[in-house]
Amino acid sequence: MQIMELLKYLRKQNKLYMNFSWPIIGHPKIVKFLQKSIENGKIAHAYLFYGPENLGKKSVAKYFAQTLVCEVVGAKPCGKCSTCLGFLKNIHPDVVWIRKEEDKKDISIDQIRDLKEKISLTGFTNGYKVIIIVNAEEMNNSAANSFLKMLEEPPKKSVIILLANNLKNIPETILSRCQLLKFSLVAKKEIVDYLKKEHKLSVEKADEIASLSLGHPGQAIKFLNDKKILEDYLEKQKKLIKIIESSLSERLKIAEGLAKDEEIKKIITGWKNLIRDLILLKTNNEKLLVNLTLRSQLKKITEKFSFEKIYQIEKELNNLNLYLNQNINLRLALDNFVINL
Repeated sequence: MQIMELLKYLRKQNKLYMNFSWPIIGHPKIVKFLQKSIENGKIAHAYLFYGPENLGKKSVAKYFAQTLVCEVVGAKPCGKCSTCLGFLKNIHPDVVWIRKEEDKKDISIDQIRDLKEKISLTGFTNGYKVIIIVNAEEMNNSAANSFLKMLEEPPKKSVIILLANNLKNIPETILSRCQLLKFSLVAKKEIVDYLKKEHKLSVEKADEIASLSLGHPGQAIKFLNDKKILEDYLEKQKKLIKIIESSLSERLKIAEGLAKDEEIKKIITGWKNLIRDLILLKTNNEKLLVNLTLRSQLKKITEKFSFEKIYQIEKELNNLNLYLNQNINLRLALDNFVINL
């Protein structure tokens, strides 16, 4: 048997014994593509997973990377072999994670230099060396230029995985050298099914959390695993309800407190969904609500306010968001918002 025929035969036999254990919520095309690449032995030297946060980019990267270093034949990753255990404990010598250091504004060139030094060393195993860069858009110019040289001459049998929320600050020279995989919102039903099956939630609870996650499975898991995150989110949603229902003096007091909140932009995003829910209720589309927990409070508002009033609130909320993007003083912008309601 000739060498090429032998390789095809062995690859075919390997497929018979290989199956994958990747409990990913959504993204079936991306998952299938990566798994087929492993089966066929056609691994690119660099991938870029991009899309909004909490979609599952990091989870897919983890299972892809762990599968590449897993030593067993069969279900991959096995989670039991020495390489899998090292990976799960974040001590695998041939897997390097890079992310912005705490209290730093970006990923620095020193981090990329350290990375180059690490991957230049002889591997501890016969498998792949895997580099995962979290929020790759946070590399500063010097770091990006240094990293580009690594992409141009990638280490032997290495796989680089970049994770990014957007492509805006990533140089075209880096994009052109990566296999780009775009992550999109996950259907609500897929998130509900996962929560019911894997976490044994009731249909009602799974529907509530999936609705609030707005197609972001990572956010659904955060809500589920940390009740405080969910409580904080709902509490901030209730602040807009209170603003709508309060007198001007009370609104200004609430605005004063909000001016000290560092997550004001995220709060405004949540408020936009609340306004959307009011419009949905007003048009008898209750099944599409996001804030199911607040349904009764929102219904009371729709009974009191006309479409015109709700649209006015939406308009002022959009103005508030615009002012913040223009770096107008936060307190003044919030005061302006509550006064004009």
